[in-house]
Amino acid sequence: MADGRLSEWPFLIQYGHADDRLHDFYIPALERSVRYDRSTGYFSSSALAIAAAGVARFIRNGGKMRLLCGAQLSRDDVAAIKNGSLQI
Repeated sequence: MADGRLSEWPFLIQYGHADDRLHDFYIPALERSVRYDRSTGYFSSSALAIAAAGVARFIRNGGKMRLLCGAQLSRDDVAAIKNGSLQI
């Protein structure tokens, strides 16, 4: 797990367009987490690929991810889901 606990990271109250949300929020949050629940109107596996460093540590932490979303799945995404794996 990354150094420190999730509650110890200096997250901002809100993030705007000028903020680096990937490096200042998503990666630190994922790499310190063991559970990720998300509800969103749109999702694709490329969103996880962008935050790959955080997702890799999340997986090493034994993290469990649950997504409730509309999805635009590629054929590769569908195959990965059917095989029980997602190649990022």
